[in-house]
Amino acid sequence: MGSFSLNRIINKESGGLINHLNFEEDAARDSVFLYSAESRYRDVGFNIHQYYRLDFGNDDTLSGLNFGVIRHQFYYKRTAFLFDEDGSPTPVFYDQNPANPLFTVDSTLVHEIGNKIAWSNRMHNAHHEGQSPLFVEFSVSHKLVRIHQPLFNGELSVEDYRFHKNRFAQMGYGVRLASDPGRLLSFDASANYIAGGYNNGDVDLGGNVRFNPGPGPPRLVFTGHYAEKKAPWFLHHFRGNYISWFNDFDKSRTLKMGVSFLSDFLDIEGNYYLMNRAFYMDANALPAQNEGSFPVLTAAISGNIDFSPFRSRHKLIYQHTGEDTFERFPSFASFHSLFADFRMFDDALHLNTGFDVRYNAPYKPMAYMPVVRQFYIQDDFESGHDLIVDVFVNARISRTRFFVKLEHFLGLFTDSPPVYQIPFYPVPQPTFVFGLSWMFFD
Repeated sequence: MGSFSLNRIINKESGGLINHLNFEEDAARDSVFLYSAESRYRDVGFNIHQYYRLDFGNDDTLSGLNFGVIRHQFYYKRTAFLFDEDGSPTPVFYDQNPANPLFTVDSTLVHEIGNKIAWSNRMHNAHHEGQSPLFVEFSVSHKLVRIHQPLFNGELSVEDYRFHKNRFAQMGYGVRLASDPGRLLSFDASANYIAGGYNNGDVDLGGNVRFNPGPGPPRLVFTGHYAEKKAPWFLHHFRGNYISWFNDFDKSRTLKMGVSFLSDFLDIEGNYYLMNRAFYMDANALPAQNEGSFPVLTAAISGNIDFSPFRSRHKLIYQHTGEDTFERFPSFASFHSLFADFRMFDDALHLNTGFDVRYNAPYKPMAYMPVVRQFYIQDDFESGHDLIVDVFVNARISRTRFFVKLEHFLGLFTDSPPVYQIPFYPVPQPTFVFGLSWMFFD
């Protein structure tokens, strides 16, 4: 099997409102601190997967022998991150003078080539009759990475743009064990280790145990996971016209334990995380590492309530972080979808119409820094009880689907205050969006 991907994303950056209070009084005064900035993301790559089944069922002398399956993957990917501002850059980090005062073209290029070979005793999703009830897999992988970042050593021009180059290679080793998920009690566990290169010594262990008394829901699932990992390259090394940093963080450690109950109409999930030396972007939009340990608790309830033809989908989330200098989340958030479901004209038309509701409790949301394309903690703004309502109509005729949605319905009321899910980027006022999907074959 093979795949090829090509992506091009261009985003006009603004940096948010300089004075959101002026904007709330007069929407025409929407000044920003970046006026002509643009970020671009580009990637191109391909994957090749090969499978070799080592069974000899068609050979009379070796009938019934099965030596498992060998899988091989080869991939290549080239990724480019570009921040471009053709005017004189506006200082946003401590009023520092940029390395190049005439223009900014911060370009980071990442080339990655990888190979992975794995052996398992059977195809994981294959029929289990006559095969081992235990799925076993061993894998070895190799990855070569080359990273180019701008080299600021004097004046630069678009024609003479030079890079600082880094290169590393690393090996990965993995093992996975899984039992038949259709049994009353089953498990799935895996372990991975990286040797050499930038991520040398990274460890990832995890698994789950499932209790399934019937052929379908309800199910009870217990999960556990431990990871010891080095910070992403970007948090260690970054070169840019506005700001550069070179850090030497310790590895982070994360322990997770969770339990979930899954049924046809109700799902309940709870997780406990112990974060040690966690990474985040601080209030100056610079990488930082928490020196201690702190807990993170999450709980969620998802449910479906249907009284034909009226239906609803609900999800309630509770989150608690035992540390303020870390990524921030609302303590409570919820999503609700209430709609009517109709089938008309001898089932030729399937129609849904209703509304979606999103709510979150007050908290200090993460701010966005377009210069480094990252979210960071901030203490200048606290959101209120944010409530967003969208009205929609979905329809399907044969193999054609289309929808129409009015987003942020409450914005139709003139006394409705602006909603800032990201400071200080106001959610757009009521907007119509639509979409069409036409499948030419089943």
